Amino acid sequence: MLPMRKCLVRVGGPACLILVSLVGAPVAVAAGQDSDVQSLLGQRRPVTLSEVLPGIHVATGNGSSFRIDTPDGAVVIDTGLFTSAARMRELLLGVSDQPVKYLILTHAHPDHVGGAPLWIADGVPVIAGRFFHLRHLEHRRLGLFRGRRAAALWSNVVGGGRSRGASSGQPQRLRDFPVIESDPIEPDIVVDDSYTFTLGGVRFEVIWLNGAEGPDAIGVWLPERKIIFIGDAFGPNWFPNLFTLRGENLRDAYATTEAIDRVLALEPEVMLTGHHGQFQSPQADSNPLGRVSGWEAIRDALTRTRDAIHYVHDATVAGMNEGTDVWTLMREIELPPELEVSQVYGRVPWGVRAIYEYYTGWFRYESTTELFEVPPRAVYPDIAALVGSDALVARAEEHLAADRPLEALHLCEMALAGEPEHAAATAARRKALQRIFETDGERNFHLRGWLRSRIDSLGPAATPDP
Repeated sequence: MLPMRKCLVRVGGPACLILVSLVGAPVAVAAGQDSDVQSLLGQRRPVTLSEVLPGIHVATGNGSSFRIDTPDGAVVIDTGLFTSAARMRELLLGVSDQPVKYLILTHAHPDHVGGAPLWIADGVPVIAGRFFHLRHLEHRRLGLFRGRRAAALWSNVVGGGRSRGASSGQPQRLRDFPVIESDPIEPDIVVDDSYTFTLGGVRFEVIWLNGAEGPDAIGVWLPERKIIFIGDAFGPNWFPNLFTLRGENLRDAYATTEAIDRVLALEPEVMLTGHHGQFQSPQADSNPLGRVSGWEAIRDALTRTRDAIHYVHDATVAGMNEGTDVWTLMREIELPPELEVSQVYGRVPWGVRAIYEYYTGWFRYESTTELFEVPPRAVYPDIAALVGSDALVARAEEHLAADRPLEALHLCEMALAGEPEHAAATAARRKALQRIFETDGERNFHLRGWLRSRIDSLGPAATPDP
């Protein structure tokens, strides 16, 4: 019998060890289609309970927590965000009187481990992957850093909208975000490559899935029922986040494809992902639980995803060996029609750069200045003083008229570095951001949040004089 562990949890303390954020919300749509990501950036979802399969329940909010019942007790997989974890736990405990014997954490992201302290306080032993400890500590060390980024990307997901009481359109402030202070989560059972146990006659196989959410990812395989729980390791028919805007380690593209192959080798009949109510695909059930049913459907979806990652990886490496710079590769590498997958979660250009920098690091051999502490922005005020902010804005407007908003944005930032209150530069910057938002904002969940926060940071648009 494992000993009961003490776990202190405090919400809203001044010392932030973990800032709760939505650190991974996989979304998938039919290949070649855009997704309306508005629902992902709306109010926090109410927590609901559903029976996804006989004996398997899921509590779903912004994340998901599963309960698998056996004659001798239950196994819980993941716990959701701390903001909704207590309600998730309440619903899952209400399924039956059977005790929960194990808690399995598929990876260390806060939207999967936020409620773990509540289960640990009851003495439920924790199973996690071999790199869970390191990734969990990493999130704790960088809580404030990633919290500031989360505030920009997902303020209206985590906090339910913009700053409380704010009328200026500014994004939600860091101090308005929920924070928790707790003891570190220390797994009782650490899975190296695989770990098998039996409960109530049901065989559970926990397997390492070194996937696109990081090297700590694990999955849970029920061989008798041919059901696989993959957490956020990857998603069928969507390109992974090999790089994430919130700031994490670059992910290994090849490791992700190897994890997909490991799942394919099992030939599962049902695949359950870490987030639900967001997956719709011709190859999948149209139910709101995000379940993908049928071996052929799973095989086709995962094979396409794996092959898309391989294609981007190999094209990037080929371009690197030919001496092509990363910016050109980001522009030119595209998926062929037969491998098109949704880019509402990860994006191919970001994947290209992630692969490039995964292999090379940050020095691109473009300028000696890369090796020193003075960034290009340091001379923006000099350019503005020499050329004039008005001239920079005029050229930015020419780029906007030619549908080149990124070039316009560069020039506006130079002008504003010289004159931060330059109204015309602010207006042109807003137009450039809005143009990018209209073009790409509906196509990617993370990019939409970032662009919205940048536009909001400029304050309300000026009203023309009558």
